[in-house]
Amino acid sequence: MSDDSASRIAWLADQAEKLQNSVVNVHQGLSLAPSLYFSTRRCTYSDVVSIVTTVQTQSRIASAQQSHARRHNHADTFNDPLYVNPLQNDRDRDRDNLERYRKALSFERSIFMSKLDSHRHTRLEGEYKAACTIQRTQRGHALRKNLDRLKKTLVIRNKVRVAMKDVTYGTGIILEEKDRTRARFHECTNAAVRIQRIFRQRLALAICRKEARMVAEEVLNDCARVIQSYVRQRLARCYVRKIRLRHYELLCLRLALLLQRLYRGYIARGVLRMRRYC
Repeated sequence: MSDDSASRIAWLADQAEKLQNSVVNVHQGLSLAPSLYFSTRRCTYSDVVSIVTTVQTQSRIASAQQSHARRHNHADTFNDPLYVNPLQNDRDRDRDNLERYRKALSFERSIFMSKLDSHRHTRLEGEYKAACTIQRTQRGHALRKNLDRLKKTLVIRNKVRVAMKDVTYGTGIILEEKDRTRARFHECTNAAVRIQRIFRQRLALAICRKEARMVAEEVLNDCARVIQSYVRQRLARCYVRKIRLRHYELLCLRLALLLQRLYRGYIARGVLRMRRYC
């Protein structure tokens, strides 16, 4: 038990040391209390993970807080005897003071997180606009390049067509190209029809298998219901037979008791009759 507690304490100390090493202290805290400061940690897309408190005063934070206290030097009248309720004890006063510090810390934390969220939103908005600008520029460049390539291709095609018109057998070549294009189109159409037919066949087979499986499941369910009905009928018959047997045994017991009572009465009456005669 002592070894487990010692290992647990050592593990907690190691985790606390790692946590302290991962903390990045800022130059100045947002609270006037010397025992409170904010920390930031680098994560995936977040700079601040949590706001923690400590009782160890940092040198830079302490100097910044002292300068801040010198700039804003004011007296805390919470524990001033002029403003203290004489009926309130010290424990309640300390609890109220601690609650006041906690509320101030929570308020400062909410302000800090709201400012951080606004700053992060502004930064993300700038990055989004920059990314959109880069994408728009890249797409425009790609479109212009493609358009130039298409223009060059069209110019070459027009030149070839003009040159082919001057050739005596240009018409035959054009018709042959048209026939080749038409044949290629028919081949593509036949391939598409074949792919559609194969896909529909497979889909129909899958539907048939599913329908057969559903029919088999329905048959199994019907058989299970029939078996359940037979079992329940058998159980009901056994239960009725038990009830009848118990009723018959109860009737037999009552008849036996009645016979015993009649026999005992008959014996008692005979004894009384003999006593009277005697």
